[in-house]
Amino acid sequence: MTSSLVVLAAGVGSRYGVLKQLDPVGPGGAALMDYTMYDALRAGFEDVVLVIRRETEDAIRTHLERGAGRRAALRFVHQELDALPPGFAAPAGRVKPWGTAHAVLCAAARIEGPFVVANADDFYGREGLAALAAFLAAPAPAGPAPWAMVGFRLGDTLPAAGAVSRGLCRQDGEGWLVGIEEVLAIERADGAARWTDGHGVERREPLDSLVSMNLWGFTPDIAPLLERGFRAFLGR
Repeated sequence: MTSSLVVLAAGVGSRYGVLKQLDPVGPGGAALMDYTMYDALRAGFEDVVLVIRRETEDAIRTHLERGAGRRAALRFVHQELDALPPGFAAPAGRVKPWGTAHAVLCAAARIEGPFVVANADDFYGREGLAALAAFLAAPAPAGPAPWAMVGFRLGDTLPAAGAVSRGLCRQDGEGWLVGIEEVLAIERADGAARWTDGHGVERREPLDSLVSMNLWGFTPDIAPLLERGFRAFLGR
């Protein structure tokens, strides 16, 4: 069965100042998502679904047609603010896309087989994509669901100076992922990482802890679960 790479490229770059998805970082103007697409193709993925905003489609298409798009079958999906379940409407004045779960739901109707979800503006490396390709190709393991996430060592994702946002992975005794704690400002400090929680208490985390960089492996039956969660979010 065909396996797909879903690239989340609908961000607006409000803090970065430019379209971060296309910021050149390599030879010939290659962007981070070019590397992800190339590594995914080498790992055995057969097509690429890009979740984008309608107003950035021309720029993204033009970029990909000069690079990674020449090696992959590309499909484009628009993440629209009004693509909501019946009974819901986008708040007046909202511009920012709804987020990861909504982006995956927008792509789900175009996907029939297993797929990997990756951010357009993160670098993952070949190993993580190859690991997910092997996981999705293998018989489903015993457990809650046949899905997976690649975890990255916290210390490898922190800059030498300054704070960043990270998702700290919480696991049970058998290694199953049971939650992700979003930390909005975490930084290096004396051989560990530190941040301040919502109660104003300083907390520390070992640098070898795992964090999420939004590299997931799913099957199509994730869609109903995401829709239920998204409905609950909209109804809050």
